Amino acid sequence: MVEKPRKERTYVRVHQHTMLLYYWPIWFFGLIFAGLTLLDNHRLALLSSDGEKVVATDLTVKESRQTDKTRSIKKEQGIDILLSEKHPEGGVEFTDRIIAKSPFYGVIYFTIILLVIFFTNVPLRGLTATLFLAAIIIIFLLLYSFGQLRYLAEKVLMLDVRINLAGYIMLSLCLFILWGIAFWLVDHRIYIEFVPGQIKVVTEVGEGETTYDSAGVEFLIQPTDPFRNHLLGLAWLGWLLKATRLVRNQEWGLGTGDLIVTTGGRQISISNVIGLTEKRQAITEMLKKQRVVQDQSV
Repeated sequence: MVEKPRKERTYVRVHQHTMLLYYWPIWFFGLIFAGLTLLDNHRLALLSSDGEKVVATDLTVKESRQTDKTRSIKKEQGIDILLSEKHPEGGVEFTDRIIAKSPFYGVIYFTIILLVIFFTNVPLRGLTATLFLAAIIIIFLLLYSFGQLRYLAEKVLMLDVRINLAGYIMLSLCLFILWGIAFWLVDHRIYIEFVPGQIKVVTEVGEGETTYDSAGVEFLIQPTDPFRNHLLGLAWLGWLLKATRLVRNQEWGLGTGDLIVTTGGRQISISNVIGLTEKRQAITEMLKKQRVVQDQSV
C-alpha cells in the first residue's frame, strides 16, 4: 500500500489563553463531588440555636409534645432526637436539600480551590519552583520526624466543611460556562500566525490583524512553571497519552507555555499557549521557510 504524501504545513498559529484556562479543577472536581453527594443522598435538617440532641426513650415518647411529623421518628428507642426547649414541636426544619454525610468532600474541595488560586497568581519558574518544592519537602520531613504530621492531619480532618448538592452544581456549572466562553470564543481571537515571509498578530479581542515582515524575527519560550504549565496545564496527561500510544501525532501535546516574539523592535507576548513545546519545532521550520522565501525574492 502506497502511503499518501504528507500535506505540507502552510502556517503555524498559536493562541493565547487567559488564566481561567487553569481553573478546570474547580468545575471538574465540583461535578465529581456533586455526584458523590448525590450518591450519599442524605437530607439537610435545620435546628434552632437552642436545640439539643437527646436519646429517645419511653419517657420521651410518653411526653407527647412533638408534632405528627416528628412523632414517627421518636417511636424508635435508642436513636438520636433533636429537641428545642423554646420550640415544643421540636424546632427542627426538615428540608429536601441533598448533602453528603462526610465532611471530607468540602475540605478537599476548598483545598483544591485555594491551590488553584495560588498557583495561577504566583509564578514559580526555574530556581524559584525548585526552592518552593524543596521547602515543601523539608517541612514535610520535619513534621514527620517530630511526630507532628499525624496531629496536623487529624486537626485538618476535624474540619467540618459541607456543601450541599446545589452548591456544588451552582459553582461548577457557572464556572464551566465562563471557562467555555473564554476557551472557545474569546481566547481564539488572540493569536500569532507564522506564514512564509510574514507573521500575523492579534493581541486584543476585536482588534484587526497586524502583519509584520519575518525578517529578523526572534522567538523565545519562557521557562515553564511546573505547577501552572505542567500540572494545571495537563502536560502530564499529554505525556501519558503519548506513552500509551493513544496519540501518535508528535506535534500534538498538552501543557502550556509563554511565547515572546520580537520583530521590528516590538516585543509581543502570547501567554498560556497550549502545546507550545510541540509547536516549537513547527515554528522553527516555518521561520526557515520564511528565510528561503525572502532569499528567493531578492
